[in-house]
Amino acid sequence: MDRKTEVITMDASATVTPAGTSYSSGQLVGSYIEALILVNATALTAGTTLDITIETSSDDTTYYPALSTLTQMTTATTQIKAITNFGKYIRTKKVVAGTGTPSVTFSITGVFKT
Repeated sequence: MDRKTEVITMDASATVTPAGTSYSSGQLVGSYIEALILVNATALTAGTTLDITIETSSDDTTYYPALSTLTQMTTATTQIKAITNFGKYIRTKKVVAGTGTPSVTFSITGVFKT
């Protein structure tokens, strides 16, 4: 069986300063059955944390939290998270926190499969 895959950029590489919460745009993924979420954090200032949650929606308006939560990042690192049963739309929620002037540079990509 030949499976279709698509790479979707959820969050292009960017530096986020100061601390706060942000969301990606919703991505229409209802035709896929599984995905790998790839996070590449290339720089975090000392004392900074990055929390990422994958949220789901049936209408791209009302999102429900914690479809999946990645491990909190405190240093430059990569993570891979497999997700399934994610509904019609997904988006990422990012929370940057820390002491001083928190700053983090990261990107989030999804590899979706039928």
